[in-house]
Amino acid sequence: MAPIFWQITSRALVHNLMMELAKLYESGKDVMGIEEILEICDKNTSFFVGGIDFTAKLRKTLSDKQELVSNLRKQRNKIWAHNDCRFFLTPEVVEHEFRLSWGEIEDLLNLAGDFGNAILAELGESPKSIHRDSIDDVKRIFETMQTEAMKVQVVPTNL
Repeated sequence: MAPIFWQITSRALVHNLMMELAKLYESGKDVMGIEEILEICDKNTSFFVGGIDFTAKLRKTLSDKQELVSNLRKQRNKIWAHNDCRFFLTPEVVEHEFRLSWGEIEDLLNLAGDFGNAILAELGESPKSIHRDSIDDVKRIFETMQTEAMKVQVVPTNL
């Protein structure tokens, strides 16, 4: 029972992380993501200390990460938000083709936090901490999951 619990729990955590991260980088007419917020900033530069220069820097940083954002969107559309029948049994095909390492996912999370803090700073507000204070708890959870997964022994059911 424990290995199944940890598999479901770890998959749920990854699923939630990927969906919430994808929301931040989503774009479209009725979507409030980073790109839409940049558009709003562009239309209201008088509120910001750095004006146009401020949003240009943010756009450049976002542009540098476009391949990662594209891979995130493709993973979201094919395996995280929908059960694309072509990849239902082999999600690793999508994960391999549209690769995102944990480091790159962390980069996208940090970019979103830095983006929010840059806007706050330009508005004269104090930045918010984007560092996870409970990272040790997260590490302990994943270490426990790994330990439990290693305890799994396959027992023949036909005995």
